[in-house]
Amino acid sequence: MLTIHSNIKSTYLKAIIQVFVFSFLFNNHAVGQYNLVPNPSIENCSNCLDNFLEFIEPNGPNIPGWSNPNILTPDLIKNINHLMPFDTIAGQNMFGIMSYQSIFNDPQPEFHDQRDYVQCELIDSLIYKKIYKVDFYSLHFNEFASFLTNNVGIHFSDTALHSNTGDYFNLDAQVKYFNNELVQNEMQWVKTSGIYEAIGGEKYMTVGNFNSDSETDFICQLPFWPAQGRGYVLLDKFSVTPLDSIPGGLQVNAGNDQSICIGDTVFIGEKISNLPAYWYLLDGTVVDTSTAGVYVHPTVTTTYVVTMTINGVYSTDTVTVTVGCAGIDEQMNRSFAIGPNPNDGTFVVSGAFSEGEQIILTTLDGKRVYSQVLPSNSEQEHVCTKLSPGTYFLEVRTAQGSRCFCDKIVIF
Repeated sequence: MLTIHSNIKSTYLKAIIQVFVFSFLFNNHAVGQYNLVPNPSIENCSNCLDNFLEFIEPNGPNIPGWSNPNILTPDLIKNINHLMPFDTIAGQNMFGIMSYQSIFNDPQPEFHDQRDYVQCELIDSLIYKKIYKVDFYSLHFNEFASFLTNNVGIHFSDTALHSNTGDYFNLDAQVKYFNNELVQNEMQWVKTSGIYEAIGGEKYMTVGNFNSDSETDFICQLPFWPAQGRGYVLLDKFSVTPLDSIPGGLQVNAGNDQSICIGDTVFIGEKISNLPAYWYLLDGTVVDTSTAGVYVHPTVTTTYVVTMTINGVYSTDTVTVTVGCAGIDEQMNRSFAIGPNPNDGTFVVSGAFSEGEQIILTTLDGKRVYSQVLPSNSEQEHVCTKLSPGTYFLEVRTAQGSRCFCDKIVIF
């Protein structure tokens, strides 16, 4: 029988355990999705006051992993007792930054182009040619500002940004909202997603508007008053994820089948910046290249195909856009009016109704959600629904089921 000295045995067992633990951690790190952003939802905060708002400044709250790169003061907003007029996206804490300083707000040129930023030191440096998926959520907070703006994005750098002024950093944001569109749904969280191929060594992530006022698109929300003549954005739930850590890899998504009326335009796919997806029709006609989504306006029901190869993973998907208002029969010349539109679910349909006709409301994908029989020999019908906010098709159908009218209606 072989006898092993106790010290040798102990050392041997420790080595076995270390190899096992290393192997376990390595394998899970390799196959499990992970996030390089520390404190991604800003919930870890020391030296924080129990206030709704705090300025992020040298003597202000300590938010591990995050800092302020210039002399202005981005905000730490806390949804204490759930008093905010919207749902939070992750926990109760979020950043608030100024994304636009309007010329209407202050006529002094030295105060134009002022910007807030927040900056994060990533857990690991980005690796050369490695591909990452970058996400964050934003909300245009109209309680603090009158302007909706675009250009809010992320800049990666190998060293930390720093400025002794409040001027904007004249740098490129490698990830912005899809096509840098101006998102017009204020007080709603919107996800910004993008693909980034690292040049190698990037250790810092800075978030804000890296464009001047003149390069920034905006929409003025009403009511407007000069003290609110700026853009203000809430930020939360950040992630920087290596694509090779996503189980199964990143898959292309054409979106749900949709229905439209002739002349309408609809978006298909996903709003992910820098995604190299390829769109075409069933007959091979190319629709668009190197984009995650596309706006289309078919005149007949059409199926679209999208394919993508990224990080060695191939995927494909299809979506069908049904032109729902095509096929209206010979009674197409009949005219109806909907008012008001948009509305809160209560509205009036006006027109010459015939016996047995009914109003039908459907979702954009064709699901019937409401119907009401119209009174004969009448020219006006009040409709009161309890539908969720959104866009619907309103149809008028005859007693035989033929569609004689179709239009969109918006419920807010």
